[in-house]
Amino acid sequence: MSAPSPIAAWNVAIDALPLSDVRSIGRTLIWIGATAILVGMFMTPPWVNIGLALGVVGAVMTRAPLLSLPVVGWGAAFAGWLALTVIVGALRKQAYADQVPGVVHAWLCLPIVAAAAVSVQWRGIAVRVLIVAAIAAAIVGVLQFTIGLGTGFLRIDPNGTEHFTVSRGFSALHLTFGFAGALLAALSAQPHAAMGLSTAWAWVGRGVALVVLGICGARSAVLGGAAGIVAALATRGRSWLIIAGITAVALVGLVLGRMALTDSGRLHNMFAGTDGRWAIWATSAAMVKEHPFVGMGGREAYKLAYNATYERVAPGPPNEFGNTEGCAHAHNWLLALAAEHGLPAVVLHLALIGAVLVTCWRHRRESPAGWGTAAAVTTTALIAGVFEPYPTQAVPGAAFHACLGVALGLAYAGRTDDAGAHAKAA
Repeated sequence: MSAPSPIAAWNVAIDALPLSDVRSIGRTLIWIGATAILVGMFMTPPWVNIGLALGVVGAVMTRAPLLSLPVVGWGAAFAGWLALTVIVGALRKQAYADQVPGVVHAWLCLPIVAAAAVSVQWRGIAVRVLIVAAIAAAIVGVLQFTIGLGTGFLRIDPNGTEHFTVSRGFSALHLTFGFAGALLAALSAQPHAAMGLSTAWAWVGRGVALVVLGICGARSAVLGGAAGIVAALATRGRSWLIIAGITAVALVGLVLGRMALTDSGRLHNMFAGTDGRWAIWATSAAMVKEHPFVGMGGREAYKLAYNATYERVAPGPPNEFGNTEGCAHAHNWLLALAAEHGLPAVVLHLALIGAVLVTCWRHRRESPAGWGTAAAVTTTALIAGVFEPYPTQAVPGAAFHACLGVALGLAYAGRTDDAGAHAKAA
């Protein structure tokens, strides 16, 4: 058995303190903040921002040993590079190049949630609250999906233009709603005891995640969710691969069937290869080639340069953003990051995620659920990120890093509460 991690030792030390101690109060703030971050994936940005602020304050009060974690070094390097590219863009006097992307601070959700997730008590509370938030969002989403999505109360509108195609829940976009469902599927696919849940709570979480994926209308999120479920079950052993494959095929088949009935146009374009993403990717790749080191200096700068670049590299097909300021982003996680902030940003972000995967892999014997969660969350983001830059967007990015924090916390918790739970569930 490996030695206790600094976070696990810190958690045990605080458990021995009276509740009135400043460090105990600080850890409570970390727990509240980490819960708000996690629940925020189904809510709005203020939930995430308030949660992150509380978590940082709590970490300072408790003197949490976060600086000793490899992920913090890589995260700081990643954030520093993004800030540098913004400064370079401003010096080049590019329009909107002075806007700092949210992921500069959103990656901090990872160590803050990890500090809370070493405790099975926190996991049991936080994941239950997350499931309750997901249920509420799914109820609203079902009403939007069946009645109509528009501008009414909770955007439930019989006169809306969307019927049986997309839903948003409490989220600003159906893409955000769908990605939250995919991440919940990755978490709830883990052994229930490792998450501090009963069997019933675990199955409720799995069920509501599948409902969200079924009604969100976000194809990228559905594919990511299906891949994440496969990864989660595959880490349990070869005997689970058949179940994983059947689950993924069933989920994708149900969504494709629903699209054939209610959204056949998008389905046809997808299979015909006429989806607009091909032109977006070609244009974005040209931007990366022209500015490989620091990119365009940010998302708004990318958007402003898009139409002119499109005319040079893809003059044949009509530009679907020709009558606007330009395409919002590259519709691909790594390509968007490279186009906006340069190839070093891609390397540093992957290194941050790699640090989580390496740590969870090294602790896989003490905490199989930590490795399973890390593999599932990363696979979800990689597959969904082929079509949307989820890990660098506001709420989806915070949610992604927070779920990686759950995996890291599980890994650092060690054998004490995870290995036996995994064996029992498997």
